[in-house]
Amino acid sequence: MQKLFLTFLMILFVINVHSQTLDNSLGTEDRQSKKFGWNTEGPGNYEFFFVAGQRYSGSFNFFDDNKRLIEIADFKNGSYHGEVVRFNNDGSLKSKGRYRHGGKISKWVYYYDSNSREEKVYSRKTPNEVRKSFFINSNGVLKEEYKALSLLSIINNIMIMVILK
Repeated sequence: MQKLFLTFLMILFVINVHSQTLDNSLGTEDRQSKKFGWNTEGPGNYEFFFVAGQRYSGSFNFFDDNKRLIEIADFKNGSYHGEVVRFNNDGSLKSKGRYRHGGKISKWVYYYDSNSREEKVYSRKTPNEVRKSFFINSNGVLKEEYKALSLLSIINNIMIMVILK
């Protein structure tokens, strides 16, 4: 009887030690990475979107706590890549545009109310660089227009002016 009791205690001890070693075998990096949501990685502290512990690729719909749709986004390897549409709390359109590898490109439209909006055109070569921007107020009047020139464009314009002199 005493041998049976000691054997039983020994088995419990072995199972307990084994489960602890399995739990401790996970590296700190594995325990810190998120299974779902945004996770900061790399030297530039870039944020990536994770699903099931992997950087997500595909389309994803985001909802707030009240189950209202707030964003429809396309991802590639955890970064925004493709069309992104964002909505206000009342369901109206907030913004719409495209991303490439996490940077804004092409035409983006930001809606402020039913009639006023801002349109920005981002560079395809240099993501997040605004090339043109203008605001249309609620009366449909163009308020301001802005065009950004890259450094290369400015140098070319200066060279043309020097040559023409």
